[in-house]
Amino acid sequence: MPLSYQAKKNLEVQGFKCDAPQFEAIEPWLRFNPMICFFIVAFGLYFASAMTFFVLTIFASIGAFFSHATGDIIYNYGLRFLTKTLPLPPNPPPRRFACFVGMVWSGAIAFAFTYEYVLIAYGLGIIFLMVIIPMIAWHYCIASLIYQKIIGYRPL
Repeated sequence: MPLSYQAKKNLEVQGFKCDAPQFEAIEPWLRFNPMICFFIVAFGLYFASAMTFFVLTIFASIGAFFSHATGDIIYNYGLRFLTKTLPLPPNPPPRRFACFVGMVWSGAIAFAFTYEYVLIAYGLGIIFLMVIIPMIAWHYCIASLIYQKIIGYRPL
């Protein structure tokens, strides 16, 4: 199924170049990492677990400082062999910036739970979930959009 104009535009904001025909085959799997993040955040909020958010901070730092996020690594070295699809491309700078924002955000939630600022932790956590939902549904990444507005990155 071809990519919609809006999905293509949202992925380009994240720094991906969507003109390759094989990109359509991996497009659904670009939602895998945000989906993992969503469920970890929901789990951490349900159990008010600072440790869950510290672990998420480590996962997000992998995506921020390396070429692939944790979910991408799980997909590239495991799931893609079951689905018989292509590997995900390296994360471009706008998507890595989004992982950096997620790293800082989850760290803030972890510290809020640790020091018993529970209302702040839940507030940040609920907003975090609300920011992840458009990423899963439409590839709409607010952090990548901010990166684009500040830096003006375009895919090569």
